[in-house]
Amino acid sequence: LVRHPVLRSFVRSCLGARVAMAPGALVIPLGTAVQEAVTLLVADGLLDPRRCLTGFPHPSGGNGHRKSQYASRREALSTSVAQWAVNQQSTPGLDDA
Repeated sequence: LVRHPVLRSFVRSCLGARVAMAPGALVIPLGTAVQEAVTLLVADGLLDPRRCLTGFPHPSGGNGHRKSQYASRREALSTSVAQWAVNQQSTPGLDDA
């Protein structure tokens, strides 16, 4: 998604616009390709990295390592969600996600 110029433009214009529509939402990219797209938006300043739960494994049955990946990342993912929730409570004017 981020290596091809047309797809990279699509990520910025479409995905960037969609995440902007829900400014308080937690963004959970499922898998590495989507995580790269979200990372591009963060690098471009289109998405606050505190809203991103990166590292969540793709839940597909094709990802045979998903359970061990989740188990090894569970604590860090939980901490990220807790920090996002605190940011939600301290940011006036944002709707709850």
